[in-house]
Amino acid sequence: MRNIITFFALFSMSSYGATSPEIQKYLANVLKANDAVHSVFIKNDEQGFKMVWDGFEKALSQTRPDELKELITESKSASSKLMTATSLDEKRKLYGDVVKPIVLLLQKYGPIESYKVFTCPMVKKDWIQDIKVVSQVQNPYDPKMLKCGMIRE
Repeated sequence: MRNIITFFALFSMSSYGATSPEIQKYLANVLKANDAVHSVFIKNDEQGFKMVWDGFEKALSQTRPDELKELITESKSASSKLMTATSLDEKRKLYGDVVKPIVLLLQKYGPIESYKVFTCPMVKKDWIQDIKVVSQVQNPYDPKMLKCGMIRE
């Protein structure tokens, strides 16, 4: 009886919440590229935006597992809208739509390294931040509210 219980316990651990190495690698690359975008918003670096955004879009466009296709396509569509914005402030407003599908992927397939989902109750948007790199809240949506937000559980 003990062997049967052990077998079912091991089976359930391997069946639920197990994320393939391909998904882990893809999401880790997207999240690292997103770190650079997040940093540009925090530094208010309009000049550096295009370069890091190109890197982010390149990470999104790499070969991805089929399970991720729908949400990554949604993120890429929002990314196209963001690129039509002319100012960094306009891009900030659209950034949440780009990140939202990636937040869902991180919640479904994570944890991935030390990335956490943060939320701002004022703008009602989420973002992803590597807490090993920066442990303090750094809200990318409004430079006046840099410290507004918390880790979303």
